[in-house]
Amino acid sequence: MLMRFLHLEINMESTQKIITEKPHSVEISVNAKGQYSGKVKVYAESIEKAMELSLLKAKELDILIAGRNQ
Repeated sequence: MLMRFLHLEINMESTQKIITEKPHSVEISVNAKGQYSGKVKVYAESIEKAMELSLLKAKELDILIAGRNQ
């Protein structure tokens, strides 16, 4: 009986973790002319941290896209 309760506790913790995590995303698309474009979405505890992370990732994405659009 105790093992069953512990298993349920672990599952509850896993479910809570999944619910509280926020998704980050990077979108890369190609238009009709074959030109690449992109979008970065970042979530963080503060707007300052979100801005910092998004600028870093946007710079990486910009370099990737610039190489593709030559």
